[in-house]
Amino acid sequence: MSQLPKPPTRPWYKRWWLWLLVTLLVIAGIAIAGYRMTAGQATTVDTSQTITAAVRDLTKAVSTNGKVAPEHSEQLAFSFGGKVTEVNVQVGDLVDKDAVIAKVSGQSLKAPFDGRVLAVNTFVGNTTTPGVAVFELGYRTNFVDFIASESEVFDLVVGQQAELTIPTYDNGAVTYHGTVELVDTKKTTGDVMNAQTGTSETGYLVRIRPTDLPASAANLIGLT
Repeated sequence: MSQLPKPPTRPWYKRWWLWLLVTLLVIAGIAIAGYRMTAGQATTVDTSQTITAAVRDLTKAVSTNGKVAPEHSEQLAFSFGGKVTEVNVQVGDLVDKDAVIAKVSGQSLKAPFDGRVLAVNTFVGNTTTPGVAVFELGYRTNFVDFIASESEVFDLVVGQQAELTIPTYDNGAVTYHGTVELVDTKKTTGDVMNAQTGTSETGYLVRIRPTDLPASAANLIGLT
């Protein structure tokens, strides 16, 4: 009896169930890797902090010797000599333009503008000399002037708000306010003595217009 020939054996790589098994293993590996990545991300804690920036004004203190000064002043003198027959003002008086300040031999000396009398250097019966100043008249608006050093002037600009204390007026107990009106660019020597060195300060003139300085202090020209 003859035997039937055996069917040929299929190569292993042509077996369908083997490829199915490989495919399933690949899919399972991808799923596991994805799960681990997701789990790792879920457990990450954000430790960063958000800080909101705040805008603040910076204040710099300048300790110096300043003085109350008129916005503008003029020296007044008679254009003729003679004996003073009338003096109608004293220091601190407010005068209007064309007001008669004094008379010499019947000739009048009048105020050239509305202002405040800053100095009186004559009296009734005194003999005057033509061209020699006998009165000083200033504008009614006053400033606080001081000399800033080379290191201070860089921080000062026109329009800045300023705070003022005047030790000789109220022991510096009250703070007043003003606005910077002038920062000179030319170095100069002030006429107020430095209390520590005893010499005039050298630097740059800074002028502040007070906004709430009492008249009793603002009218004291030369107050330091």
